Amino acid sequence: MTIGEASHVGRDCQIITHKHETASRDTPVLRAAISTSPVTIGDDVMIYSDVVILPGVHIGNGAVVAIRSVVTSDVEPHQIVAGVPARAIGERV
Repeated sequence: MTIGEASHVGRDCQIITHKHETASRDTPVLRAAISTSPVTIGDDVMIYSDVVILPGVHIGNGAVVAIRSVVTSDVEPHQIVAGVPARAIGERV
């Protein structure tokens, strides 16, 4: 995981860098393989409280993630995202 300069991560955020591979019915879920994917948070990013960021996500420089959002895919630089799953709602100008 990488967090850039002058970025803020709010209270009770979860930045997840691994997941269980549970697609196969032949493998019990508690024995499923684990894969990892780093999360990258750019410079000058504001991540508000209670946000969940899933494995492999890249959050671009200057982005804003609204409170209680779940980030499942990359966030473009200067984009403002919100919701579950997080979607673009604006852009910093």
